Amino acid sequence: MRPRPYGSRVGLLRAAALALTVLAGCSAPSTAAPSAAPIAAASTVRGPATDATGCATSPGETAVVAPDAASLVPSKLPPSPLAPFHVAVLGDSLAAGDFGPPAIEDRWWSRAGVALQAARPDRDVIVSNFGLAGSGIEYVEKTITTLNARDYQVAIVMEGRNDYQSNADWSVRLVKVMQSLERQGLVVMLVTVPPIFSKGDLLSFSRNACIRSITGTTRPLLDFEARWYAAGPALAATWYTDDVHASLAGQLIEAELASAALLKFVK
Repeated sequence: MRPRPYGSRVGLLRAAALALTVLAGCSAPSTAAPSAAPIAAASTVRGPATDATGCATSPGETAVVAPDAASLVPSKLPPSPLAPFHVAVLGDSLAAGDFGPPAIEDRWWSRAGVALQAARPDRDVIVSNFGLAGSGIEYVEKTITTLNARDYQVAIVMEGRNDYQSNADWSVRLVKVMQSLERQGLVVMLVTVPPIFSKGDLLSFSRNACIRSITGTTRPLLDFEARWYAAGPALAATWYTDDVHASLAGQLIEAELASAALLKFVK
């Protein structure tokens, strides 16, 4: 059954009803902040290699590093007949923006599309969201088999909190998803999820280390976790609706980061 996406486009918003299920954690949290040290690219002789923690490491293909937010400057170019810039967002409720702002247009990926359109009025920007609450890597694997890669330029993958398997098994499957999309010509942007907010503190999600290991130093990374840690628990406390899902304030931060990262890839 072909997944039906949420769609975001300036002047046109369409929403598909997705079943909401309870979000479950997949690994014990840590109070340690994430390490920014890159991990060396791995051999691809027998699929993705793993690092000392069991996480798959970057297969080594080259990708362009995303820009910072300061580069998001509105364009004064007139409209043109260029093909739409189409982004697919894949993952769970965090990817979908569920349990936060009820209105689709207020969710992070929709607002990122609007900001990107404002920066590039010469292009039609379309963001299609295939996120499903409570889903895991299997859902992402199935979703990418239904996508017509010719319709998309970028895939954002925000996934991992609902998978009850080892980091080694999960990360190898994520690498295969990424490689499948890259082989079809898409830029794949992985996302670190925000920390868990518990008793006034930010607790790191261990799979974010795997995500950094997979992206390595050459692929674009949308690092929500680092932004949350940079803000600190006092400020970041206002960015949650519960201990894991982003509020409207949090999704505004996510939208800002996403639109700046995506701008680099609008040709």
